[in-house]
Amino acid sequence: METQQCNVCRSADAVALHNLHHRGALAFLCSACVLRRHPGKFCPLCFEAYDDATTANIRPSAHSRVPCQSCTAVVHSACLPSPGARPSTALRYLCPQCSNPSSPLFDFKSDDGSPLVFTKDLAKQIFCAAKIVSVIMHKAAAAARADAEQKATEAVAAKKRAKQAIERASYVMANQQAHVIANQQEEDDSDIDDE
Repeated sequence: METQQCNVCRSADAVALHNLHHRGALAFLCSACVLRRHPGKFCPLCFEAYDDATTANIRPSAHSRVPCQSCTAVVHSACLPSPGARPSTALRYLCPQCSNPSSPLFDFKSDDGSPLVFTKDLAKQIFCAAKIVSVIMHKAAAAARADAEQKATEAVAAKKRAKQAIERASYVMANQQAHVIANQQEEDDSDIDDE
């Protein structure tokens, strides 16, 4: 049996693999790759996934979000480190990945090869990635359903047009045959009159 691996980072020891649409096809992505590829869909400080359908989320301050100046990451303003520095920090906020690109923020591997210890933060990251994948797959399913319904409607209309075309062709053929028979009878009648 082939072991599953992340289709992006090729990690075979991924803590959690998620099946989702990636570059137009279903693919397995590890939690770290899901989070790296969707930085605007969660707060990188508390790892709460944003559900744009319910903008209030759990936190009352979730309405006010601060974007990273380098990427699409968005943080809750309440999650910023020092409340006194929020207004000035908000203007030039850098998310943890942009401020320290070599940071192991989404590193789900143990450094020494020992079994990974699930901490509360690691569980929040995996759960956050799972929620993001769930939203993505629900949107993909809704789009596929809408596309299938449109194609079914188009197929019914095409079938109706084809049936009408066949009926018209049958009518035209029947008329042509009737004219051919009528012309042939006229010729036969004129031949009889000539004799």
